[in-house]
Amino acid sequence: MLPTTYRKMEYIENATLGSYIDTGLFASLDMVVVVDGYAIEGNTALFGSRTEPMSADCFTLQFLGAVSMVYRFNINSVQKSAPLSFPKGERHIFVFGNTEFRIDDSVIGKANARALESYYPIYMLGAMNNLGEASAFGLTRIYSAKFYRGGVIVGDFIPCMSAEGEIGFYNDVDGSFHGNAGTGELTGAAESFFMIEIASQPKKVSYKKGESIDLTGMVVEAICESGYREAVSDYEVRGYDSSKLGAQVITVAYQGMTDSFAVVVEEEPEPPIVVPFITLDEMKQYLRVDFEDDDALIDMLIKSSEKLCMDIARVEEKTEYENLENAKIAVMYAVAFQYEHREDADHHKLTLTLRDLLFGERKAGF
Repeated sequence: MLPTTYRKMEYIENATLGSYIDTGLFASLDMVVVVDGYAIEGNTALFGSRTEPMSADCFTLQFLGAVSMVYRFNINSVQKSAPLSFPKGERHIFVFGNTEFRIDDSVIGKANARALESYYPIYMLGAMNNLGEASAFGLTRIYSAKFYRGGVIVGDFIPCMSAEGEIGFYNDVDGSFHGNAGTGELTGAAESFFMIEIASQPKKVSYKKGESIDLTGMVVEAICESGYREAVSDYEVRGYDSSKLGAQVITVAYQGMTDSFAVVVEEEPEPPIVVPFITLDEMKQYLRVDFEDDDALIDMLIKSSEKLCMDIARVEEKTEYENLENAKIAVMYAVAFQYEHREDADHHKLTLTLRDLLFGERKAGF
C-alpha cells in the first residue's frame, strides 16, 4: 500500500529519451517478472540487465523497434521473439521467467538456461542496464511490475508520485521509492479523485441576515481510492442566501464531486433603545427655556456637566454614575449654573457645591 502522502498513478511512461528506473534488484534463474505495459517507440526495453547480447549475464525483455518490430525475451544466451501479432502500442501482460515466456495467454517459449550470471541491477522503463550503464533507450509505458524470486515477491512496483511531487515507482515490498535515474523525463496519468471531503469546517457558521458568507478556516480535500488526499482551493460554493432566514445546507463542488455543511441565518436584532440620562426637553423644562436657539448649547452643557460630576464622584463608568442617588440633580444643577452664568461662571464655587451634592456617593481618593 502506498504511503498516504503518495498519489497513485495509472501508469508511467517515458516523456523523453534518457529516462529510466533502477529497480535495485538482481536477476536469478528462479526470478519471474510480470509486467503490465507496452513499448511505445524505438529500440527499447521494458526491463533488463546484461553485459552483452547472448552473454551468460543477460536478462531482458526488449522491443526491437528499428527493424524487426517484435518483442524479444532474453535469458542467458537464449533469445525468443514474439510474433508480429503483438505490435507496439498495445497493452499486454508479459510473464518473463526461465521456464516460460508469455504474452497474455500466448506462450512465446522458454529459456531453460542452466546458469545465469548477474552483475548489474535491473533497469526498467525504456532502458536496460548494459555494463553498468543504461542503454537501448526508447519509449515504453508500464502500469505495474512485479518481481518474484523462488515464488516469493521481492519487488512490487506501483506507479506513483512521491510526497515531493517526483514521478516514479514505489516498491511495496520494502517501502522504497525509485525515481528517474536518467537524464530524460518521465510522465504518466495520476489516479483520479473519486470524492471530496470538507476536512475542516468554516469557523463561521452563524450569520445575521444580509451577511456575506465567510469561508475562513474551511479546508476541502480531494480523495483518491488509494487513500491519497490533496487539499484543493478551486472549488465552487453554492446554496447560500443571506436573505433567507433559518438553517441552510451549503454545497461545495469540485470536478463534479460534492460535500456540504450547514449554516444558520438569523434576523439582525433591533438595536437597543438608548434613553438619555437627561433629555434635552427635560433640561429645558428645568431651565424654563421654551425656545430652540440654545438647544445646541444646552445639549453640550449636559454632556460636559455629566463628565464633571463623574470626575467629582470619582466614577469612571457612566452607567455606574447614573445609578448614584443624587447623580441626576447634580448634573442638572451644573447645567443650570453654567447656563445662567455662562458669561461669568465661578467654577470653583460650582465644584464645591457638586462635592456637597455627591458627598455621600463620592469614592475615597488617596
